[in-house]
Amino acid sequence: MNTIVAVTFFVIITYAFGQSAKIRECQNVTPMQNFDSSKFFRGVWYMTNVMNGLFSIVCQELETTRDSGKLFIDYNYNKKGKENYVRCESKGQDKNGQIPFDCKIKKSGLFNFFSKSTKFQASFTIMTTDYDNYALFYKCVTLQSGVKADNYAILSRNKNDYNIPGSAQSLLRINGVSLKKCTELVKADDINSEVV
Repeated sequence: MNTIVAVTFFVIITYAFGQSAKIRECQNVTPMQNFDSSKFFRGVWYMTNVMNGLFSIVCQELETTRDSGKLFIDYNYNKKGKENYVRCESKGQDKNGQIPFDCKIKKSGLFNFFSKSTKFQASFTIMTTDYDNYALFYKCVTLQSGVKADNYAILSRNKNDYNIPGSAQSLLRINGVSLKKCTELVKADDINSEVV
């Protein structure tokens, strides 16, 4: 099985789905004007700061690609000693600036034949980015059960850069959002929730 270490882009990218993260509706956030997905969906993005999440498992490496007009976000996470692989696919940005993704979590099985898949929907909104160093995005996911959760995150091309650029800080203040550094989150190998 090809495993791609991932970044979200929003992604994706994403987080431990806990009770405190459940919401009724996704927020309506303003997307970046003239967002260019071909500049964004190339290479690795690291989640460095997040709004929701107690556990470091929410801070992922997202591998972003663009192929034949489709956008992809791939990432892995380890849960209870088992590697899980997530692939999100989109046909592109819609009219309101959101990027809707269909995602699958493929759970490791004894053999690939016995592996299980769980599906969920994710909507990403890039609020600001310079494409080469940072991005601020809002992610809202809907599980098959209908449960929704959201998160704001800073993405960086540098795994160890936890700085929040001024333009992102302004948007966070406007939206009343404060973020935590991923280094401040608890490392947890025994989480009973999914990462989306």
